[in-house]
Amino acid sequence: MIRMSKQLEEEMLDNTSEEHDYVDDEDSEHVTGYEMWFAEAGNSNLNIDNQGQNKLTTVRCAAHTLQLAIRDACSELRDLLEQCRHIARLLRSPNNALQLGVQGLLQAIIDCPTRWDSTADMVERILLFKDFLSGRIEPVFQTFAVEDTWQKLKETLDVLKPCRVLSKTIQHEQLTFGDFYLAWLKCILEIENMNTVFAIFFVICMREREKALLENECFLGAIYLDPRVNSMLSNQQLELARAHLVQTYQIYLRLNSSVDVRETENETPDDPTPSTSSSMLDNFLQTQFRQRCQD
Repeated sequence: MIRMSKQLEEEMLDNTSEEHDYVDDEDSEHVTGYEMWFAEAGNSNLNIDNQGQNKLTTVRCAAHTLQLAIRDACSELRDLLEQCRHIARLLRSPNNALQLGVQGLLQAIIDCPTRWDSTADMVERILLFKDFLSGRIEPVFQTFAVEDTWQKLKETLDVLKPCRVLSKTIQHEQLTFGDFYLAWLKCILEIENMNTVFAIFFVICMREREKALLENECFLGAIYLDPRVNSMLSNQQLELARAHLVQTYQIYLRLNSSVDVRETENETPDDPTPSTSSSMLDNFLQTQFRQRCQD
């Protein structure tokens, strides 16, 4: 038995070492593949910055940008929102829930702090309990006996309502950068017109997050091509947008020419069908681009 157990251990160790060797080989091939990809990208100049290094350009998520702006603004209401969560838990107890049902009121909502729309639902539901909570004499409900608390909750909900509309808009399947920016600006204007302390602070938070969007060359290029909103760009942003579009078109021409060369090399002499990879529009744009470069 001892001899058999030793043999089993040796076989298991051998199998384990073989598996590790296989994984190491796979990783080495994986790394080699990435190195080849970057080498090809560098040779074809797919996207190279001024230092000659490969650069991948991304655009921020619209929904996440809105969520970050709301999180920044709601950080000033942390204590008030915690009190709302505490009251919501108390109101969901059997006795309080029964009393709410007797008065024809719905059950309280406890939000998920990482989802701002659920926080808006919680605040909206608590506002319906104003008469119910104002008549309670327990010490835990004394915070909501003050009118200033209800005013802050109402201002918070008023600000979050346009954000709900914006959140629904940016979920559209065919949303363009211009459509998003228009909806974003509309939300800012609606909140700014409320002219409350929280609304002003909320607009400041949205403007700060907007700066990160307007520093992205892809976003600037898309806004530049939309006549509805390109007037919002400064002269410096216009120059960055034009440079990005020209660079993108140069990459397109370079890639298109390399595809034409490959197709020409793969064609057989007896093939009577000519290459049709370049359309009339491509030829026209190439001619216009060459003329502009000569000028």
